[in-house]
Amino acid sequence: MAKFYGKLKGLITLLESKPILPLRKQKWNEIVCLLQGKEKCIPYWYYIIVSHEKINDLRSKPIGETIDYTTFGCVIQYKNDRNEIVSMSGWGTDPPRSLKLWFNKHYNDDSIDENTQCNYDCDDIRLCTIQRIVSNQLIGIKRFYHKQDSFHYFILSDKSDELSLAYRSGIKNFDRFICLNGINIEHETFNEITQRFNNQLNLPLQILVCSPATYHYYKTNNIHLHSHLPTVQHLKPVFDISLTKENTTISTNSILNEMFYVVQLETNNMIYIVSQSSIFKSPEFIHINDICFIEIENCYQRGQIKYKGLQDQCENFLKQLSNNTINEYTHDCISQDNLLLSQTNTLSNKIIPNNKSELEDLPNELLFDIFNYLTIEDFDNAFNNLNSRFNNLLLSIYNMLFIFDENPNFYLIKSYGFKIAHLIIDTSNECNLKEFSNLNSLILYNRDLNHIKQICPQILPNLVNLSFLLESDFQPPIQLINEIFSNKFPSLRYVNLGWIDRPYSNSWLISPSIKYVSIRCKNSMIISDILLSCPNLNHFQLNILCNSDRNNINLSSTFIHSLKRFTLWSDEIELSYDLIDNLLSYIPNIQRLYLQTKCQISFIDLAQNLIHRLHYLSHFSCFITELIMKNHRIDSLNNIHKISSCFNRIQCIEENENFRIFATD
Repeated sequence: MAKFYGKLKGLITLLESKPILPLRKQKWNEIVCLLQGKEKCIPYWYYIIVSHEKINDLRSKPIGETIDYTTFGCVIQYKNDRNEIVSMSGWGTDPPRSLKLWFNKHYNDDSIDENTQCNYDCDDIRLCTIQRIVSNQLIGIKRFYHKQDSFHYFILSDKSDELSLAYRSGIKNFDRFICLNGINIEHETFNEITQRFNNQLNLPLQILVCSPATYHYYKTNNIHLHSHLPTVQHLKPVFDISLTKENTTISTNSILNEMFYVVQLETNNMIYIVSQSSIFKSPEFIHINDICFIEIENCYQRGQIKYKGLQDQCENFLKQLSNNTINEYTHDCISQDNLLLSQTNTLSNKIIPNNKSELEDLPNELLFDIFNYLTIEDFDNAFNNLNSRFNNLLLSIYNMLFIFDENPNFYLIKSYGFKIAHLIIDTSNECNLKEFSNLNSLILYNRDLNHIKQICPQILPNLVNLSFLLESDFQPPIQLINEIFSNKFPSLRYVNLGWIDRPYSNSWLISPSIKYVSIRCKNSMIISDILLSCPNLNHFQLNILCNSDRNNINLSSTFIHSLKRFTLWSDEIELSYDLIDNLLSYIPNIQRLYLQTKCQISFIDLAQNLIHRLHYLSHFSCFITELIMKNHRIDSLNNIHKISSCFNRIQCIEENENFRIFATD
């Protein structure tokens, strides 16, 4: 009886206290389980956090089997209003209602399951397109929001329903939700996204999603996810075939005489005649002015329905439209060449309206600004041989952009190679850099050695910008590094080099043209080499990969660099106070500073030292983990804000007994 009374008293005590702060954050690749069983024949429950590797093992256990819960995960703990650390477990069949409510506020529904691939191998990014037949049609997904890591994700409403629009469009369970109809929604609230869906009930849906592993890789590496990435899979649009079967009453004449439509594309206002098979919507639900997805020359584009009927009726409508346009713009001296009507492989016709292009009214100066945003493909398709004025403009342009991908257009390289100033290589296919004699900017997304070997002053004497956007373990050749920092590329201003080490030569020469440097290194002594080699450096980004005895800087005590902007960060290691202070003593003119690290000293001491060293500091951003036990902390956030106005944006975003994290928005 006494034992039972003790357990009852403990349960009452638990119910009286209120949970305040969770001590264990749930990660994206973990789930939370409520285990209900018996302990010493008395009902007992636990909330435990289970890693991805253990999910399948736990769920494979039959009901009623005795298990050791500690082999699958750890019990969730929290701090209550009495400042006590309490485990989320207790006697009874279910947790108290108040504890359930607190749990639902601080922990998430599952954002993975045992079938989720959590290891990143390659990009899995999909642009899924859904054409709803009626505005209130469900597409077969449920949306969720991960509170700790701040991302939206989908779960299919019914796993067994392979006819759902979401499943057929390519959406998978636990896909991370990135964009809706070209708008990034990652930072929007759940209700704001709901409102977006409601506002676009009559429009097709283009949903950009990616796998959990891909999302984690991109966010960890601070890479922006968007639909224009070269690895995005553009999946075929879908519409609901089941609803069509239930509601279709098509006559024999309609089957024998296939319906055609006059459509106008949103991207370029081109007008086409297309057959029913080219429109991703059932014919009985297509109305004039509807926005649909249309297949034009093997591409899926949004367009508006202007007219529907038999093929000859659509052609008559098109002729009438063109005649009205000609009558409206007779003062523009329209020629027959301005009216283009041709047949496509999908039995489609197209027309270019005869209104005078407003682009031609712009002065050359504005046209040149517009051309800076176009690739060679855009130039060739839109302006080549359009008229004498544009032909002359093209002859004077030597600042073109070309993307050398898996399917390069060698005709364009041969025709415009000497005009290409900006080159992006995103393939291992052979690329001869000698064909680009005017090259100023080179960006590599592929680490093919044949490309890298060609980067030398003899082949690229006018190089201004060089960026290696490759894997984190990539190291450029030592010879190339020595040439960069010894003024062998006399025009070079911007370099993003990845991981480099100290030069093998005794010293580098002065490289006065370099203004921007971004590197990753294991030996911070290279900092002094770069500062000495680049006296006009304006922005320096430095990622230190490890902590060692070699992390010190040896420069003359009188050396002062004019650097204005500095980004210094480490992912996991602690950058010592002495290293940071030593480095800042040589760059006192810094105006903008970003600092990311772990530190053993108090944050307020670090902030005061920054102001002491950097008298011109006007903008400060950070993500700093202060490794000081709670009972030894003496300063508050208000005291930090009082040091300088450039610290006003700093917030404490996470705090526990062992550490706290300071970050700027």
